[in-house]
Amino acid sequence: MRGSDADATIYWLARMLEGGEEPLYIARQLIRFASEDVGLADPSALGQAVACYQACHFLGMPECNVNLAQCVAYLALAPKSVAVYRAMGAAQKVLRRSICRPRCRVTSSLTGLQPLFLMETQSISAKRGDVETLHLVKEKRM
Repeated sequence: MRGSDADATIYWLARMLEGGEEPLYIARQLIRFASEDVGLADPSALGQAVACYQACHFLGMPECNVNLAQCVAYLALAPKSVAVYRAMGAAQKVLRRSICRPRCRVTSSLTGLQPLFLMETQSISAKRGDVETLHLVKEKRM
């Protein structure tokens, strides 16, 4: 799917299904792919993948093979963006290096809501501006 070749994607899907792979496992991987590889380039891809999972759950095999094929073709042809995946990785990396362990609180940059016991704030700006600012808040023990 990363190569944007829908025909190849459907071929490999058919091989997985004929090899006995569970359709719900494949559908879960499609949900992950929709967020991780397609991401913000096509936000409706996640809805497509979740709908595919639900169809597979309701129908089962062999009927859900068409739902899976539709979803893998959609995801293969969708534009790709890993910006959210990279932003999440960067935020986790900063958290692992910081003293903000093990109790962190996340505050909203839109509303400014913070816990009453807020003592320190650290801001992270994501690359490419896809995610405005994350505020990671460490609470101090009294």
